[in-house]
Amino acid sequence: MTGGAADSAPAGSVVTGATAGPSAPHLHEALLRTLYTDLLRIGDHAADDVVYHLAHRDLGLDLPARIQGRAAVTECERALHHATGGTLTAAIDAIAANDFFAAVTGIFSATIGGGAVTFPFCGLWRFRDGLIVEHWQNAYEPAALHARLSSASSRISGPALVPAPVDGPSHPRRGAVAP
Repeated sequence: MTGGAADSAPAGSVVTGATAGPSAPHLHEALLRTLYTDLLRIGDHAADDVVYHLAHRDLGLDLPARIQGRAAVTECERALHHATGGTLTAAIDAIAANDFFAAVTGIFSATIGGGAVTFPFCGLWRFRDGLIVEHWQNAYEPAALHARLSSASSRISGPALVPAPVDGPSHPRRGAVAP
């Protein structure tokens, strides 16, 4: 083979050829477009041992930097949904995907504690056998996001929030982030 996915696949991998045709999006791109419209469906697309590397992982907080397992990841998304009162939406800028990885960039918007918030994000995803096995959350300003989510989760009752992205700086295309 020359130049195909199998030529660059890790040893022992199975190359699935997950594109539906020359003009159709890769299946992982389609999966992520669907998922970003309803993050509560993460459990439908995640492996049992899925790992999330949380946006606050490098802030030196006394919090887990990652969570593992389908149930924990699903609960994390449920808590984020609850903290935003179900207002979280994603405007996807771009998705690059192949049989092994995907990168998604865009802007999340939500209402937290009565105020509008927008924040740029870049989600990195790893797949195995068509399921999500790893995800790196990346918010533009994770410290501001963590503070905003922590403040909101302390005022509401419901699932405990595992801190994850929700605040950001001025964005060149979208304007300033509401405090």
